[in-house]
Amino acid sequence: MAFVASLQKKLAALDPSVGIGLVILGVLVMGVAGAATWHYTFNAGTGIAIVGAILFVVSVTLSTLQSKKA
Repeated sequence: MAFVASLQKKLAALDPSVGIGLVILGVLVMGVAGAATWHYTFNAGTGIAIVGAILFVVSVTLSTLQSKKA
């Protein structure tokens, strides 16, 4: 349980703009790689965008849950 509590503290301090930045970076990588037909780089861009979206949703959810407790 201590691990979960420390993870929640770290994620609660995460700014949602980090997730949005990763999504934008991933989309840009996907655009460049798609234009150059670099398939593996395109897949890496997709992974970056998905991780960014997950971080964004998690950070917004945790901040909403914390604001309801207060």
